[in-house]
Amino acid sequence: MKRPFRKVFVVVAALLSLLVVGDASSKSSFVGANGRVVYEGPNGLWLVNANGSGRVQIPGTTADAHTPAWSPDGTRIAYQGTHGGDYDIYVINGDGSGQQELTFSRAFDGDPMWSADGKRLTFESTRNGNSDVFVIGADGSNEGRLTDNRAFDGDPTFSPDGSRIAFTSERDGNKEVYVMNSDGTAQTRLTNSAGIDADPAWAPDGSKIAFESERNGNLEI
Repeated sequence: MKRPFRKVFVVVAALLSLLVVGDASSKSSFVGANGRVVYEGPNGLWLVNANGSGRVQIPGTTADAHTPAWSPDGTRIAYQGTHGGDYDIYVINGDGSGQQELTFSRAFDGDPMWSADGKRLTFESTRNGNSDVFVIGADGSNEGRLTDNRAFDGDPTFSPDGSRIAFTSERDGNKEVYVMNSDGTAQTRLTNSAGIDADPAWAPDGSKIAFESERNGNLEI
């Protein structure tokens, strides 16, 4: 599932980048540790400095590249792309070199998010008939399924210390925020409202989780 803004704490920076770039087709943007913004632009992923200068398309990315996420050290970008087939997870260096496909399913694999040490990615996949949360090494090794039920599980994101993953699930009838250990154990529901609660994002110290909610009739954080 494509998320317009997956990291609540960089919404302001994301909106700023869209303003300075002035590109109506841009759909998302995120600030990396290197101070640059990566975003979905025309015909691929683009980089731009925080002041709007230095705008450049990342070579090797095409119009089907979505949901980019910087690695913690600001050198690599994970994203979902098709490259002529089904959506899979890719990583690429910021200069367009070293592109690598990590997943090879015949279904949707998307919404990649890095662990804080840059060694793992969590993502959602529909390869088993519905959306579940998976984890994979940044080199494509040790892929594993973390959730397994008939409802939607997605929007996963690692805690700052890498020990837990927050995610969205519809297993109880509507979208709510859940958390689990990074190995898939101890899956626990955190929110309980009649409206949608989704797209969790951890506080830098891991003590709280921000999320979007429609519990009051409109979408709020």
